[in-house]
Amino acid sequence: MKITPLKPYETRENGLYKFKDLSLPSNFTLFEHLLISLPPHTKGGNHSHPRREILFAPQPGIYFFWLQDEVLHKHPMFENGIAYLFEIPPHTPHAVHNNSDFPILILEWADAPQTDVKRHTLI
Repeated sequence: MKITPLKPYETRENGLYKFKDLSLPSNFTLFEHLLISLPPHTKGGNHSHPRREILFAPQPGIYFFWLQDEVLHKHPMFENGIAYLFEIPPHTPHAVHNNSDFPILILEWADAPQTDVKRHTLI
């Protein structure tokens, strides 16, 4: 699992922030990109699959979970003005949880079609 912190290049007093240079790794071949809306207090994912994915959700209240070496990990997707890109290796069980009172948008990039999905109960 690779987690890359991204600081906004512009932040305003009213809470507006801008990110740029959301470049994908040079060894990542884009197959599709998605915009996902996760309702308040809901979970998504709880699965694994053979494709690589990169997730980005620059809003407070959303957490990313993954299983690695039989250990469940949890990391905020946005915290203290820093957003994180999560690069998910193939076959890694993962999930997201929107713990906020508002819908949260997630950008997802994938390197292959969604196939051979295995369900897991992480959260």
